[in-house]
Amino acid sequence: MTSLHSSDLTRRLGDYLARRQPPKGFAGDDRRKAEQIAAYVGILRRYAPQGDRLDDWWASLLATLAETSETWAWPTEGDLVKACKIIAKDIKRVESSEFKIDPLDVAEKRIEADEPIGDNWLWGRNALALISRVGVEPILARRDRFAGDLARVYGHAEARRMILVLEDRHREAVKITEETRVARRHDIPEVQIKSVRDLLGPGPEYVPYRGAAE
Repeated sequence: MTSLHSSDLTRRLGDYLARRQPPKGFAGDDRRKAEQIAAYVGILRRYAPQGDRLDDWWASLLATLAETSETWAWPTEGDLVKACKIIAKDIKRVESSEFKIDPLDVAEKRIEADEPIGDNWLWGRNALALISRVGVEPILARRDRFAGDLARVYGHAEARRMILVLEDRHREAVKITEETRVARRHDIPEVQIKSVRDLLGPGPEYVPYRGAAE
């Protein structure tokens, strides 16, 4: 939480409290007022979003406090927490009803458009799902490109180590998929690209998970 965000919350809170009556015990006691405001800000920091979303959130907070407050007195800390929780519940309900983006659709479009894509879509469970959409060859081509990028950035030895870790991840995903029969049945090859083997040097044999005779 940035100090700028805390300052913004303090300013907004000060404007709100200035329009309401402080507790009688705070009369002439600036220290107690400051301590109470600090407690309010501590609560707000737990719930208030940062950036552009804060304006809408703050408007919702003021509206909620206006609906739940029976007097013009400063709210109790409990009142403020309840208002923040009401807003959080409303936001969650709205977000759950909004259109959800399918990451698999996004990954498929990135493959088709030859755009960058993360290694989690080239090896592992996500890769299996993507292979069912785009086929094996585009994934193998991206693995080859990814391995080359690793070698240029980290050197051949480190690139080879990283690729082998990714292959282990992929083998485990294939095993789990086959055992649970979640995904469609595909021949899921490991890295079978000659340029990758030339780049990374001798390594384990890269063979399809299931033999051709199956």
